[in-house]
Amino acid sequence: MRPISRNSKLLSGSILVAFFFFVAIISLTWTPFKLDDMSGGRLSSPSWRHFLGTDTLGRDQLSRVMIGARIAIEVGFLAVLIGILVGGSIGIIAGFARGKWDDLFTSFLDTLIAFPTLLLAMLIIAARGSSLFSGILAIGLGISSVFARVTRLLVKSVLSRDFITAARVSGTTWPRITLIHVIPNIWPTLLVTSALQIGVAGLAEASLSFLGLGAPPPNDSWGSLLQQAQNTVYSAPLSAIVPGLCLVLFVISVNLLADGIRFHFDQNSRVAP
Repeated sequence: MRPISRNSKLLSGSILVAFFFFVAIISLTWTPFKLDDMSGGRLSSPSWRHFLGTDTLGRDQLSRVMIGARIAIEVGFLAVLIGILVGGSIGIIAGFARGKWDDLFTSFLDTLIAFPTLLLAMLIIAARGSSLFSGILAIGLGISSVFARVTRLLVKSVLSRDFITAARVSGTTWPRITLIHVIPNIWPTLLVTSALQIGVAGLAEASLSFLGLGAPPPNDSWGSLLQQAQNTVYSAPLSAIVPGLCLVLFVISVNLLADGIRFHFDQNSRVAP
């Protein structure tokens, strides 16, 4: 087993993700100012009282950015959880399918994955109404097609191996083969895919919020902060730079984490027993 300390991507990605988690957890109980506190003055410059200045209503920007981190974490991880539960289940069933059923599942998954995630999320939100839960559900269902496609390919790869044939000859049932052989062999790749999709979910939520379809006020996400900063980007550039930078760093952090996880498993699989 190679030490994680030698995996720079995994280490740096873990540190960055842990930082966003820390900010998100802190924002649950404390922010420098309440979100409805408008005592800071309109578009105040950064100061010791307001480190990132204030918005057009006099609200503290640092407090709003912290809430944005919490929303990014909630949406990213919960949407991926929905995606892997729905898509993973479909993918396992499709992986065991044969003949015409296999062709049917393949066509269905190809159609589903070709449908834009953001458009599907917009349709679901339009039907359910704009809310944080609607956004999480919509994005989760949108990215489930990715998990379904990846899981199907992984399951078929595992089922073609000799130890599956040996298990079937010994009388092992398909549910037991799934639990003992299939899932343990596919979860490392699914873990990497999950980390990558967290970034996709974060970007999708920011896009929905930018369009006014995300979490309603006062739960402002980084996307809604960017949307509100359009008219003040020259007079108060930090109002656009900070949430945009946070979004970029969040996506980079989960991508580094995904690359680090993949490299970790690849390197350890090459170590001779």
